[in-house]
Amino acid sequence: MDEKEKKDELYRAYKPLRNHLRKLSVPESLLVLWHYLRHLHSGNTEFPDIDVSQEFLEADHIQKRRGISEWDLEILIREVIIHGWSWDEDQKTLRKGNYLAGAVNKLKDINGSISKLYINKDNVLKEMARLSHQQFMWVIKKPTMNSFTRYYKIFSAPGLDTLLESHFELTIQEIFIFASAVWGYFQNKAALDNPPKIQILNLTPEDFEKFVSKFTKDCESLREDMLASRKIDDRFFYDFNPLRRYPLISMRYFGKDSIVCPDPTILYWRLTDGIYYELFDKPGFSEPFGTSFENYVGEVLEKTCGAFSILKEEEYGPKRDRKKSIDWIVDAGRDALFIECKTKRMRHNAKAELLSNEVQEADLEKMADFVVQAYKSIRDYKARKYPHLAYRWRRRVYPMIVTLEDWMIFGDYLMGQLDSMIRTKMQTENLPLWYLEAMPYSICPIQTFENLIQVIAEKGIHDVVADKCRDDDKKLWDYSAYAPDKYPEEWKKCSFLFEEDFEKILPPEFY
Repeated sequence: MDEKEKKDELYRAYKPLRNHLRKLSVPESLLVLWHYLRHLHSGNTEFPDIDVSQEFLEADHIQKRRGISEWDLEILIREVIIHGWSWDEDQKTLRKGNYLAGAVNKLKDINGSISKLYINKDNVLKEMARLSHQQFMWVIKKPTMNSFTRYYKIFSAPGLDTLLESHFELTIQEIFIFASAVWGYFQNKAALDNPPKIQILNLTPEDFEKFVSKFTKDCESLREDMLASRKIDDRFFYDFNPLRRYPLISMRYFGKDSIVCPDPTILYWRLTDGIYYELFDKPGFSEPFGTSFENYVGEVLEKTCGAFSILKEEEYGPKRDRKKSIDWIVDAGRDALFIECKTKRMRHNAKAELLSNEVQEADLEKMADFVVQAYKSIRDYKARKYPHLAYRWRRRVYPMIVTLEDWMIFGDYLMGQLDSMIRTKMQTENLPLWYLEAMPYSICPIQTFENLIQVIAEKGIHDVVADKCRDDDKKLWDYSAYAPDKYPEEWKKCSFLFEEDFEKILPPEFY
């Protein structure tokens, strides 16, 4: 079957969902989907005038998502906006449990058709990696004080703060007060009158408009964006959803001009790590952004590793060939953690493409470069070139790449590719391959690292890192799965590190 025949067959599988959703009102449907998402996110059981089964409400976390998941609901929001707007007398409603179930089942039929048409023994592992990126983020990127404070601290750094303030025409404090207020409001309401009647400290309606306009699009324009970006092929469930760029929708909503937020979690992502996309292409952004993240990691170390020596990056070498050491060293005497901090993100296409490996391989090559960079720096340490850490032949060294975004590199498929790339690059750089066994590398996202380093401070570098890296099974695990499994009591005791900073961001009435 050629590509056109596959697309034609998939479109036939898609048409029942299209026809099913054409009979819906968009405002009412977005309200119903908002209630289901709120329930999945927070457990709230209020479903006013919505036919929801008691069996669903009483099901556990896993059972609910087998029936209807956050990622399914995000796709339904997109498809409802594209195909809804029925004013027929025969109008249907997602308030009826059977009609919502019909939409979800038709969505699953499309997924089954994609599997039949596109998934085979050669790409099934890549499909599992796509699923991981699609689904795990709803677990690992839940809104927390930790992530809110983290992005406030990173974007408040000198150089970044002025860029952000110039872009929004608001101070950093005002930006994050608005972010907290807006997200908090949409936790409890699906829509806000437009223009809104709100009072937030001494901030003006004009200030609010400056802020919210960056994240809002009118419904018809958003619908056009969705039509342009959505493809009815193997990427149907993985294409970038413009709702991630504009999580607030300006529209008529039950007779009122309103700002509607179908999914508060997507809004939260956009208000925190998504601010990156407001600035990433602006001159003068990249260097202070990387430096700010590096400094943030240093603050995490200072908060957690009081019993160890913490060494910051230093320059070394002759004037004509100056080098920088690893970003941070946690020196525990017998053991040392060599930490390299990276803000580079895995591109969307690297997570979404099934039939092409080009973008994913390019991004994995970049991560391999980061790992090899760490080993090259360790080679200089072993050659006694570091000015701030004397070489000791008995010291056990463990390199770790700490990333701002979770790359979700785990399992045989991605780890196997990455390991092969690293080995090739190490040979090119004349680095001994025995480094990989003697000093195994780790990759850890910052949201996991903030807890992991607390466990390391209690159990020791070698016990935590070496045990994972040298276990044939668990070396393929992510640290967010490994550490709670191996050290459940220590993991439970991990605390929020920047409570005082959080209290500085927001006045007490906000929480």
